[in-house]
Amino acid sequence: MSGVFGILRLDGGAVEESDLRRLADAMAHRGPDGREFATAGAVGLGHCLMRLTREDAFEAQPLFDDELILVADARLDNRAELADALGIPARTLGQTPDSALILAAYKAWGEHFAERLLGDFAVAVWDGAAKKLVLARDHMGQRGLLFHRDERRFIFASDRAALWKHPDVPQTPLDDAAIGRLLIHDLTI
Repeated sequence: MSGVFGILRLDGGAVEESDLRRLADAMAHRGPDGREFATAGAVGLGHCLMRLTREDAFEAQPLFDDELILVADARLDNRAELADALGIPARTLGQTPDSALILAAYKAWGEHFAERLLGDFAVAVWDGAAKKLVLARDHMGQRGLLFHRDERRFIFASDRAALWKHPDVPQTPLDDAAIGRLLIHDLTI
């Protein structure tokens, strides 16, 4: 599986490329086919690419469209249905990566885009016009999307090892009580 990561500076400062590189390097196992990231002032998003499906041959992330930046670790099961709803011709669907379908879905349906996606996915969209970061995961939680927030930064990644590579993220292991809470609570909400 591929991976996604990113940083949003809540204090308005610029995201350091070195911080994004640390996150990317920690997920090298998720990106044998490439690791890329982009910054736009207070936000930086990245993607680690592992080509698994036929459509992955056309994958190149982060994706940009006007003031939108998207990264996604995704495998969509309803590609044809989405393409039809979004007006994407069937003849081009075979060369359209899942990330491009997801970006089109975000543009069409806004924050409710994930309600129309079937498959497993973890997605981050920076909406520069609205100045907001939108994160979404598949309904079953198949793809990881973890985060840390403090007063200055919101940091997310597909796996914990990447988060821990950022110097501001504490490496606090779970104690028995925390593990118990995780096991007895419904975490799908």
